[in-house]
Amino acid sequence: MTKKVTVLGAGAWGTALALQAHYADNDVTLWAYLQEEKDDIDQHGENKGRLPGVKIPQDISVTCDLAKAAQGDVLLVVTPAQAIRGFLTSLKEHLKPETMVVFCSKGIEISTGALITDICAEVIPTASIAILSGPNFATEIAMGAPGAATLAAKTLEKAEELATLLSSPTFRVYPSDDIMGVQVGGALKNVVAIASGLVTGANFGENLRAALITRGLEEMVRFGVRRGAKRETFMGLSGMGDLILCSMSTTSRNMNFGFKLGQGGSTKALLDGGHVLTEGAHTVKAVRQLTQEHSIDMPICEAVYRVLYEGKEIKGELATLLMRPAVPEIV
Repeated sequence: MTKKVTVLGAGAWGTALALQAHYADNDVTLWAYLQEEKDDIDQHGENKGRLPGVKIPQDISVTCDLAKAAQGDVLLVVTPAQAIRGFLTSLKEHLKPETMVVFCSKGIEISTGALITDICAEVIPTASIAILSGPNFATEIAMGAPGAATLAAKTLEKAEELATLLSSPTFRVYPSDDIMGVQVGGALKNVVAIASGLVTGANFGENLRAALITRGLEEMVRFGVRRGAKRETFMGLSGMGDLILCSMSTTSRNMNFGFKLGQGGSTKALLDGGHVLTEGAHTVKAVRQLTQEHSIDMPICEAVYRVLYEGKEIKGELATLLMRPAVPEIV
């Protein structure tokens, strides 16, 4: 059944999701925060600033009016994690009780350590929420290349309904009822992707990268299970799938960020020079605080933090990781 789907955020991923919702035969509106984003799409038929060369059909409505955009049956929220609290505060007065809010961003709020659904529970406690996450690069999805994702809601029935709504012949959505697991996987894989970039940029070899990604997955599981997630969720698209994609390709902002650091770049220079949406660089701060507060052993995430924000050498941090006491691989 065709529904009104609004994508809130006209960045690369938001634009790609608007196109995907269109491919799935929905009535789609794309909300742009900036008037120049709307004007760009209206004038050129594409989002030249974010997805150049990808045509946007005229029957996708583009607006800067949040009140109008919020009238959709399903809202796909693509606001970056660090800005989500302020955005939800603005959205709250326009949100209809029956509207489903599907969060499509990945990250943890630095100032509070809150996950996106935690923030929503504080700001709009009555909202009906879901999480969409998986191994997808925006350009490929926008161009209609095949892909898949996981959508988690509070009930499997609701997740199945939304998965059917957003699926198309080129995009398969798997339903889940593990909201915690799906969002933790999406957030923490960004940190591991930075670690993968670090060792790749520093030319430490493929063996080490494979080991680091595998052990990074175990840290993701460890953190998630402590938060109430299901271990098996991390073996799916929102965990292992997303981790593999973003840890193996420099198309990934997080992997590319780590790669440039590994080649000798500095955290400040890279963030100031255009890597501002490298969510893993923010997430690792929140993760470090949470692991210390709750005594969760996450040595790879700790090493990434020390390289990024304490100026530690990659080689020294790797030596520390490799010389840790021997323990069973899976605990």
